[in-house]
Amino acid sequence: GASLDMPCRVAASLLLAALASVVALIELPLVRTRGQCTHAARRHAEPLAKLSRKAAKRAAAAADKHSPPLEDVTDASVDAPEGVAAVPPDGVSAAQETAQEIAHCGEAIFPLSGADWLSRRIAAVADDKGSAFHSVLAAASMAVGEDDGEWDAFISANRDFFDYRFLYKLTAQVLRAGNTGRTDDEERLRAVRYQIVKRTQEYDYQMYLELSQAEGRLGQVLGQYAQGTRPKAAAIVMAAGTTSRQIFSFWLVVASAIAAWETKLRVESVRDMAAARIADLAEILDVLQERKSMMEQGGVSPLIAIARLPSMWEPEADFAQARAVLQSVAADDAEQTLLIRRIGCIHNQLQRHAFQAYQPMVLKWSSLHDVLVLGAPVALSAEEINAPPSKDDDYISTLMQMAADAEKVLDDDFERPLYFRSAS
Repeated sequence: GASLDMPCRVAASLLLAALASVVALIELPLVRTRGQCTHAARRHAEPLAKLSRKAAKRAAAAADKHSPPLEDVTDASVDAPEGVAAVPPDGVSAAQETAQEIAHCGEAIFPLSGADWLSRRIAAVADDKGSAFHSVLAAASMAVGEDDGEWDAFISANRDFFDYRFLYKLTAQVLRAGNTGRTDDEERLRAVRYQIVKRTQEYDYQMYLELSQAEGRLGQVLGQYAQGTRPKAAAIVMAAGTTSRQIFSFWLVVASAIAAWETKLRVESVRDMAAARIADLAEILDVLQERKSMMEQGGVSPLIAIARLPSMWEPEADFAQARAVLQSVAADDAEQTLLIRRIGCIHNQLQRHAFQAYQPMVLKWSSLHDVLVLGAPVALSAEEINAPPSKDDDYISTLMQMAADAEKVLDDDFERPLYFRSAS
């Protein structure tokens, strides 16, 4: 599992402060996406106050509302591999769903703002720690002062680069600038961070809802297994949905559930149960992936071969093989870049959901994105913030004071579970 083992007070304070800062920033209200190259028509749900545990409960309630019990499927229903049998949610007509699906720029899952997205793409360059932080920050800093449309276009073209690790390092720079009296730098960095957090949250909102609703639909299918009934293929296809995002989200939730249960195989007390759940989920995944037209519609097809690769953190991982698989499913540089972006968007979206359910997939897809962009997976490393001594100076931030107080009672080998691997 991923853990951060930092005995020093400064490193621990930074970690807790960074986590708290990101959570606080994510409480920004969501507004509607302004991108012009997303969907021809879009339904706007009510704004989500924050992507927190409370928000997850609300999203789960929404999923229950939008996921009515699966109807009994007759033999006349579509059981053939190429068939798609599904009912649009909430009484939305098929024509309306089709209108919502018309996506520009060939990307219906993680929309782009325009056909010129490649011109806005960051040229990521690895720094001395192997990450692209400095090149990404430099590009984001240049966007400060731009209007909403320019910011939205910049974020949509580069959504894959702005993950937890980036915000962690950016928060460290904000704190270091403040602690060393560089107020102008602190103000500038805070402005960059505000825009990134605000606009990535806006960008992620629709897929956040889609994944939450897909979890509810998968739960209904798994409920049939729990009752001793093997669901028909058509029932699984129906649960997958009709729109590109519904299909993609359902596939991703199933694949993530398999990865999460696989980590339980190492625990003897739950090994048999984990194996049974994996078998059920693998059957569902097979039903989905046999239907090539549905996988094409959901934007899943090029990801199937990539998903079979191990995490790039595993000893047997072959970085060259990862690049070869990418080239086998994407014909040219533009298609490869688009697919790399989608891989990064996947792990950024999964970070917003339940840790235990999605951490294995976050670790896998983020390491794959690192390898394809930078050549090797990137660990999360502690950052110096030049924090004032806690015994002598009072903290302005209550969160920083709590972090300092907590450090006094934590053992040096206390394990802090994270989505990402830490530098040893």
